[in-house]
Amino acid sequence: PVAEHSPKEALYAAALRAHGRGDAEQAEALLRQAIAKDPGWAVPHNGLGIVLFAAGRHAEAEEAFRRAIALESTWS
Repeated sequence: PVAEHSPKEALYAAALRAHGRGDAEQAEALLRQAIAKDPGWAVPHNGLGIVLFAAGRHAEAEEAFRRAIALESTWS
């Protein structure tokens, strides 16, 4: 059986698929939607950092990574 995802998890999964097919704009938009649904969830902040870094937006990526680490202290 297929596991059901919460709306935020579904957005994150869709963002991963978009990133995997090279659609950085869509991946970023989906990650930002996931963050809006649960700003305290570190995972999409980290994903956003990855997408932004890959797009050469290093300062923004660093900010996203720092936010993820702040939210999930075990990642530091």
